[in-house]
Amino acid sequence: MYKVFNYRWLRMNDINDYIENIRNLPLQLVHGKLFPHSGIQQSQKYYDKCKESGVSARFDIMEGDTQWDFRDEYRISFDYFKDKKLIRNPDTFTFSTSQLKYASAYWIEIRRLSECNRKGIVNAR
Repeated sequence: MYKVFNYRWLRMNDINDYIENIRNLPLQLVHGKLFPHSGIQQSQKYYDKCKESGVSARFDIMEGDTQWDFRDEYRISFDYFKDKKLIRNPDTFTFSTSQLKYASAYWIEIRRLSECNRKGIVNAR
């Protein structure tokens, strides 16, 4: 694991702080039990947080590092997404960012943050 030198950047870019941005999208997490780059508990923690936040998510755990399983990792994704669709006009949504390079989604664009290096949040109905 690499040593983190910029903890402020790490805090501002923590994926757990931006779960609300994907609330209107179906999400599938696929993780191999023996995946060498990140532990399965990291994906499990993210999946649990997504479910708590109301995100429609599924978590598929595969044997090995996803390459040694009786299932094809691409096939399970096709099967998951075959009946899903983008909610084009949600009634409500929340979007947040701390960097303007990540300042847009299908529903909204944030053009300015009131404070530098802070998280900007828009709740809309």
